[in-house]
Amino acid sequence: MAKNDEIVKLVDSEGKEFDCRYIATVEYENEPYAILFPLQKVKGLPENSMIMLKMVPDESDGSIILQPVTDEKVQEGVNKKYFEMLYSSSCAGDCGSCGGCGTKK
Repeated sequence: MAKNDEIVKLVDSEGKEFDCRYIATVEYENEPYAILFPLQKVKGLPENSMIMLKMVPDESDGSIILQPVTDEKVQEGVNKKYFEMLYSSSCAGDCGSCGGCGTKK
């Protein structure tokens, strides 16, 4: 998959290409998921939304196929893992303002 901050081109349901910034890969239940951030407004997607796609290897050539995640349980699980990963790598736990990490308060 792409490196952090790399640009990935996706195609919407109407066949229009749009650019996304690759943010991270999240492992959930032993499956990899890509977290992407659209760099322009995408029809049908709320502003400032992330896009979560399952990363599936293409057996024929080894490339990665990105598939939509439709299962709400999986969406919630990947989202939770992403934010845990985000806060564990960038949060010192001493701000006391978010109420999320519960450390050093």
